[in-house]
Formats: sequence, structure tokens, C-alpha cells
Amino acid sequence: MHTGGGSPAVTRVFDIEYSHVLPHVRISPVFGFRDIVANKVPERFPRLRFGFIEAASSWVPYILHVLRRAAKAPITIGPLGPEWGDRWGPQLFQDYRLLIACEADEDLGYLLRFIGEDNLVVGSDYGHQDPSRDDGTVPLIRRREDIPASAKEKILSDNPRRLYGL
Repeated sequence: MHTGGGSPAVTRVFDIEYSHVLPHVRISPVFGFRDIVANKVPERFPRLRFGFIEAASSWVPYILHVLRRAAKAPITIGPLGPEWGDRWGPQLFQDYRLLIACEADEDLGYLLRFIGEDNLVVGSDYGHQDPSRDDGTVPLIRRREDIPASAKEKILSDNPRRLYGL
């Protein structure tokens, strides 16, 4: 799932002058994620990998919250806050082969709790002049002290290779 503003039905709803690219471009992968997980699409296609590209990754906790509430899943409060169990955390991403493109300046330490280090991929649109472009992604992620070295290597190398079958 990639960002894109090619749906006339969606673009007619928003005044682009005021809302820029969020509602009609960057929100598409978020909608796709919700629909894919809620309808258990990965269970029907057990070898297919799903990437959610160029929409950042900070939306994940919110959508997991929405999905968990819709499923009426139990919640407990642990030392780090709500604990939703394996179904609504990194295990979901692992089981469903869901990989999320992150941006280097997001709160990756926080997001790793929800997504897991095996399910984040580097996200930068090097060749375009758009909101996802970030020329300094690799050095910035490597310099971060708030995430483990193992997570950095997976985000920058291992996970993208797995997502794209390289």
C-alpha cells in the first residue's frame, strides 16, 4: 500500500488548498491497513507480504486501538501502559507479514512496542520532492540512541530485503 491521490471520489471531498496531502494522499495506506487486518486478508494469502509505504508509522497505535475496540478485545494495564496481548502488537505484524515504513524522526522507541523491530522498514522517497523525502535517513537512524542496534540494522537492511524479496 503506497500513498497516492489518484481517486477522484476522495480528492473531491477535500479542499487541497487547506488540507494539502494528508487526507487524499497520505491516508490511503492507513485505510488499507485497517481493511486488510479487519478482514483478515493475510489469512487468505499466507505467502503475501504487505508493505505500508510513505505514510510514516505513527498512525499504527491509533489504528490498533480502533481495531482492538471493534473486536472487543480485552485490555490490561501494565507498567508501560495498555497491553493488548499478542493479537494487537508485534505478533500481529509478524503473523500477518505487515511491514510499515517509518521516518527517521518518528518516536521509534515508542513505535517498536506496537510494531516490533522485525516489522519496520526504512522509509524515504529519495528520488522525489514530496513529504516522504528525507536525504539523511540512514545516518540519522544510525545515530539514534533510543533504539537498539539490532532494530537499526533490521529497519535499514534486513526488513526491507524481506519485504521486497531481495
